[in-house]
Amino acid sequence: MAGAFGNFLDKFFVKVPGIGFHFGFRVKATGEHIGVVDFFDFDWPNFLLVERWPAFNVADSCVSIGIVILLFTMDWAEEQKT
Repeated sequence: MAGAFGNFLDKFFVKVPGIGFHFGFRVKATGEHIGVVDFFDFDWPNFLLVERWPAFNVADSCVSIGIVILLFTMDWAEEQKT
């Protein structure tokens, strides 16, 4: 579901230089868009001694977190035969 939602955001909303976020179909046809909206990229203040935090995709992050939760909640014990 997270991947589908991320793809929905990419198709319908785009970032246009100087304008901001726009409805996607018309803008993508003109080739003026510069990025997708479900990526996060942060700049940190200089006193933190970290230049850049890695950019990440929301949908991919949700899928990865879901897999980790699934692995932690699985019942790994073998079933006993009666």
